[in-house]
Amino acid sequence: MSNSSGAQLQSNGRSVDDLGARLIHYGVLGLALIILVVLGIWHVAAGLPAALQLHINLFGLLSVVAFICNLIVFGMIARIKQRTEALMWFSVFLASIMMWAGGEALSSFSATAQAALFWLPATTPGLVMMPVSLYMFALAYTDSKHRLHILTLPCLLSVALMLAYLDLHSRLITIYDPAQFTLVPWGYVRAPGPAVACIVLWASLLPVAAVGHLYRFRRTAVDPQLRRQAQLFMIAICVPLVGGVITDGLPPLLHVHSLPSMAVILMTIMSILIGYGILRYRFLSFTPSLIANQILDTMNEAVLGVQPDLRIAYANSGAEQLLGLPASQLREKRLSTFISERPTMAQLRGDIHTALGHGSFGTIDAVRLGVVHRPATTAKLSITKLDDDSQPYGYLVVMTDITAMTDAAAMIERQVDERTHQLHEAQAKLQASIESLELGFALLDDHNAVVIQNQALEKTFGLDTPATTVQALEHVLSDVSLSDHCDKVRRTGRPAEVKEAGLGAKVLHLYMAPVKVAEHGKTNVIGTVLLVQDITEEKVLARSRDEFFSIASHELRTPLTSIKGNASIMIDFYKALLDKDATLKEMVYDIHASSARLIEIVSDFLDVSRIEQGKMTFRPGPVSIEKIIESVFYEMRAIVNEKQVELVTNTRTLGTLPQVWADHDRVMQIIYNLVGNALKFTDQGSVTVQASVEGRFIYLRVSDTGRGIPAQNQKLLFHKFQQAGDSLLTRDTTRGTGLGLYISKLMAEAMGGTIKLERSAEGKGSVFLVTLPIASKEQLRSADKPGAPQEQVDVSTGLSR
Repeated sequence: MSNSSGAQLQSNGRSVDDLGARLIHYGVLGLALIILVVLGIWHVAAGLPAALQLHINLFGLLSVVAFICNLIVFGMIARIKQRTEALMWFSVFLASIMMWAGGEALSSFSATAQAALFWLPATTPGLVMMPVSLYMFALAYTDSKHRLHILTLPCLLSVALMLAYLDLHSRLITIYDPAQFTLVPWGYVRAPGPAVACIVLWASLLPVAAVGHLYRFRRTAVDPQLRRQAQLFMIAICVPLVGGVITDGLPPLLHVHSLPSMAVILMTIMSILIGYGILRYRFLSFTPSLIANQILDTMNEAVLGVQPDLRIAYANSGAEQLLGLPASQLREKRLSTFISERPTMAQLRGDIHTALGHGSFGTIDAVRLGVVHRPATTAKLSITKLDDDSQPYGYLVVMTDITAMTDAAAMIERQVDERTHQLHEAQAKLQASIESLELGFALLDDHNAVVIQNQALEKTFGLDTPATTVQALEHVLSDVSLSDHCDKVRRTGRPAEVKEAGLGAKVLHLYMAPVKVAEHGKTNVIGTVLLVQDITEEKVLARSRDEFFSIASHELRTPLTSIKGNASIMIDFYKALLDKDATLKEMVYDIHASSARLIEIVSDFLDVSRIEQGKMTFRPGPVSIEKIIESVFYEMRAIVNEKQVELVTNTRTLGTLPQVWADHDRVMQIIYNLVGNALKFTDQGSVTVQASVEGRFIYLRVSDTGRGIPAQNQKLLFHKFQQAGDSLLTRDTTRGTGLGLYISKLMAEAMGGTIKLERSAEGKGSVFLVTLPIASKEQLRSADKPGAPQEQVDVSTGLSR
């Protein structure tokens, strides 16, 4: 025998010994109470009137014993701390028995018919309440729905009260007439009335119904303890029920008085059995087993008690809802009936044994249920094996409807597949797009690790294997730290670029942009995009173009100067001859004007070439704006006289303006370009040049009353080959190259100033603003020193050379 089995037997032995000791103890107490009661009654009876005198009757002692036994059981129940509805009704049942037994004892002890007539009515309340309390106890113990019906208790109590009233106040049930009492050895027997069968049926049928409820409960109960309790209750009730009908029910109906009343003895046996159950099996204690039905009925899951042959023995309300049948019909079917695959009994048992393994609990994850007139359902089975002392009681099966969960999981799986497919397509498209770029492309994370790159990048950097970090790219570059640039881009959230980066003989243009993502209303930078363009060929072509342009311009300027000079000589020294021949005069003047315009165009081209190549030098020094304005006005006198346009300057500031620190010739060229443009687009009115001091700068405004600049054309100003004409698509091919403002802007910025269009309106003219820095005292002192070297400024950077 195993250790656990031995310990269990030892525990059971101790329980039996303890039970025997308690019964002996309670027996001694009961005997003491009987002697005390008998002596007390005997003593009291001696002083009563003759009509109430008592005497000792051995049969009456049996009723006293019944009273004492039920009182002891009542005391046991009173010690139970947890109060339940079943416990309350059983307490009422015991009180009814004690009331009935007390009345029977006193009637048996009656010495006269008048005494019996006095004590016999005391038995009626207990007699009519015993069936009611017993039946209500059975309903409460089995958790029957009938106990909650609104008519159950009122109807039972009404019948009990009516029987008690009729028994005590009429001759229908009992004839309380001493003349008709019969004296037998066990006391006076009252005469039955014509309706005595009603109370006999009342006292018999309700206990029979109670036994029926207990039997049904025992048959459907899965828990072994509940089955034993129900069985013992049935035996305890049936003993006085059957015996009482034979000894106390039928003889009065048959007018037979030769048999003594055995009901008290049978009730005593019932009390002893119930007391044994309370001590041995903890009857009426508040345990999960006793409220199992209530617990199971409150569960949403379907709970089935299945016998070893897989026949359903119990079903809760959840099972009724899931399987679509009432519990009474479910108990007629086997578990395999509701499985859509219709497995055989052997197959289903095998599945259950596999799920249980070597333990007492297991699960079957998904079973398709086949229920008539209901949609297909998927359930999870949780199976618990029930047994007691190696005797199998079956299985407790909990079915959880997981249809919605299964369908949701299937839908999620389909959505995941679709999203995965879409993601793969998007990745393929993205990769194809990246690979189709002629630019080198790399996507970097927040640690400068390369996430994605294309072959153009590998080809540009000459990599044999894909780069994993940005350090693998920057170590081959000349004087460029890609890591620092990428960190700055992520930190500031702004793009950055390196216009020229050396890679051996190559020249690269690098552009870096942040990768941003918006989360919870906040934008975070999670990486960097790097674009690499090989501009080596473009730089070579641009350099060749600029060199050719510069050389060609120089070569053009020499013959053009000769043509203009010869034309000027012809105009000056052969004026009389030209006046005689109008055609010749027109030709010479055209040659002079055209050569001058061509020289101007070539000069503009040379200036642009020098500025863009960084070859234009500036010699800053103190410059008087007033003198430059005067010089420009003098040179423009011919154009002013020809167009009859007034050229005006503010005379109030003459001699008061400070000197600016700039290149005299470049300032002259800027003002000449602005005044020339103003005269070019002004047919009548005036062109005004005003200078004023504002802060550390001289503000020079050139305004005109000409045609003005259309709003859509204003944004094109200060760009190469752009003019402020009326059309965006046509050029004034006879008036200029469109380089004047572009050159003026670059030169002004190189000298620390600015140039912009302040305002313009069509038909009202325009105002251009030039700002130049005022020469500081230190600059003026340095310029006054004899032999001081002239400062040269690189136009491409604006820095001193």
